[in-house]
Amino acid sequence: MKHFLILFFSFLPFAGITQSKTDFVDYEQLNTQFLEFLAKSKIDQYRIMKGLDKLRSDSMLLLPACDHSEFMLSNNKLTHFQKRGAKHDPQRRFDFFGIDNVQAGENVLYIPINTLLKVEYQKDPLEIKTYEDLAEAVAKAWRHSKPHYANILTEEFTVTALCIRIDKKTEMLWATQAFGQVVGEHELTKTNESFPYESFYSHVKKKLKKTSH
Repeated sequence: MKHFLILFFSFLPFAGITQSKTDFVDYEQLNTQFLEFLAKSKIDQYRIMKGLDKLRSDSMLLLPACDHSEFMLSNNKLTHFQKRGAKHDPQRRFDFFGIDNVQAGENVLYIPINTLLKVEYQKDPLEIKTYEDLAEAVAKAWRHSKPHYANILTEEFTVTALCIRIDKKTEMLWATQAFGQVVGEHELTKTNESFPYESFYSHVKKKLKKTSH
C-alpha cells in the first residue's frame, strides 16, 4: 500500500449537458461534477505521459471521497484522518462503505476561492476565471507535490473517484481523490449519475468516430 496523501448524485441526461470548460466560474452555482471531470482528466494525462493507463472511475469510491471532503469542510481542516473509529483513515473509509478487496490511497487539498492564488510552482499568481482554470489549479497542486504526484503515478492504482466541495462561507474549495488498488474480486461500478460528463464525452467521441468513416 502506498502513501496516504494531499451523496448526492444528480442525474444529467446527455441532452442537458451544456457546460463548457471555458465557462466562467460562478461559485454560487458551481457545477462540481463538471469540475471533477476536468480535474480527473488532467490527472489522467499525467499518467498517460508516463506510459500508464488512465484511472477507471468507480462510483463506489465516490462514497469515501465525498464523505472525507465534507468532513474536511465541516472541520475546516486538511487531513487524512477523521475521528477515531470506523472512518478514521482512508482504508477504514473504504471498508466502512463496503469497498472490499481494494487497498486505499488518497490525495487531499484545499484552495482559496474568489482570490488570486499564490503558488510555489510559478512566479505569477493564478487568476481563476473559468472551469478550465480551476481544474488546472487542482491538478497542478497535486502534480507539484512529490508525495501526491507519487500517488497519481502509482501503477497499482487502477480505480478512482474525485470529489470536490465548496464552502461559500469560508470561501474554500476542498477536494479528495480516492485511489484504489484491487487485490481481490472487485466489480467496477460506474453510473451516469456518478460521472455524467465522463459518460457524455465518451458517447460524443464514439459518435464522432462513427461519422468520420
